[in-house]
Amino acid sequence: MPPARLIKVNCDASVCKENKIAGCGGVIKDQVGNFIGECSITLAKFGLSSMRLISYLMGALLPTLAFHWLLKFKITT
Repeated sequence: MPPARLIKVNCDASVCKENKIAGCGGVIKDQVGNFIGECSITLAKFGLSSMRLISYLMGALLPTLAFHWLLKFKITT
């Protein structure tokens, strides 16, 4: 688990060998493991190397999206 006031982002990607359909997604959790959010995307005709890159980019973007979501939640409640 991450230290207090931080979030943990797990991202992964996969490609189906038969039809080359690819997908990646990520899960965001807080410092005690509570679920905050997730996202996923399905893409066609990508290789595993491309999907790994997309997964890494998603890992870089998810914390920013989570921060903005949490900020909005705090402001509106």
